[in-house]
Amino acid sequence: MQARIRIDKTGCISCINRIESTLKSMGVLRFDYDFQHKTARLLFDENDCSIQDILMAVERLGYLASVQ
Repeated sequence: MQARIRIDKTGCISCINRIESTLKSMGVLRFDYDFQHKTARLLFDENDCSIQDILMAVERLGYLASVQ
């Protein structure tokens, strides 16, 4: 499944790398972040994780996340 999420409170590439690493460990297959719009395009298998799982993981890292 594909989804687009907005991620706020990110300040640098290290923040994005941390989020990407966490999400990929959950089963996200692709993570493309757009710094200008603060959005990420995701490709993931719904059998591995849900969009709610993804949002909660981002928020546990200390960022704000919402579906676009």
